[in-house]
Amino acid sequence: MNVQTLKEKITHKHILLDTGIFSRAFDHFDSFKPLFQLLNETNCQAAYFPLIKFELLRDVFINDNRIKRQLFVEEMTRVNLPIPPNLFDRAISFANEYAEHQVKSASLVDCCIAAYLEKYSDNLFLITLNHKDFPTFLFDRLFVMPIDTDKDIFTLGFYVFNKEKAKQLGMLT
Repeated sequence: MNVQTLKEKITHKHILLDTGIFSRAFDHFDSFKPLFQLLNETNCQAAYFPLIKFELLRDVFINDNRIKRQLFVEEMTRVNLPIPPNLFDRAISFANEYAEHQVKSASLVDCCIAAYLEKYSDNLFLITLNHKDFPTFLFDRLFVMPIDTDKDIFTLGFYVFNKEKAKQLGMLT
């Protein structure tokens, strides 16, 4: 998929930013400007949910740094997704499916992200650095965007839940 097709697909939609995106963008803000520009151009609303915020802040021990990161999340996002009643049940379903396919590293938060992507599959995309946690037997990788910093190159993946793949695996009826 090229950039123009991606733009058409995400325009006026929501995009969930994974913890790693917030963390790296906080540390390398200028390098992430092409991503922010893409989201602005497409009027794509950046979103998160409380467990992502928890994951981002859990290891920040200096109060000033924690406050700065928390404000960063709030400034970067327009949508705080509520926790649906069946989120953890669906996360367990994803964990079981991952285990069936020998995907070993997916965390509770990753499985919850998968459940959100399933629930809002018509309107929600994901940007992540953790490609192995969103395997292509359930998700479509729409686009890969490199972010070049002074010391690293980050590869951002744009993902969407694929209902047809989930039906074939028996996860949806």
